[in-house]
Amino acid sequence: MYLTITDAALEKINPILKAEPGRRLVMMYEDGVSPYSHHGEVAMQVSFVFAIIREDQPLLPWFDETIDSNIDHCQSRVTQRTT
Repeated sequence: MYLTITDAALEKINPILKAEPGRRLVMMYEDGVSPYSHHGEVAMQVSFVFAIIREDQPLLPWFDETIDSNIDHCQSRVTQRTT
């Protein structure tokens, strides 16, 4: 899989992503399970969310798939987690 991020989106993402070394882009299905998901009613809607996390924030076990993109690698959660 390859994710293409538009130039307009890159203009908004890059200043935040590159503000500090070690920041990472993650993509998640908004189901309220990962530590970066919203909980409650927002989680019941079908949507995908991109988040930029710091190097010291946990990535695994929630994000277990790497997707190549034009911005670098994007981590994503493929498997269903309950914790």
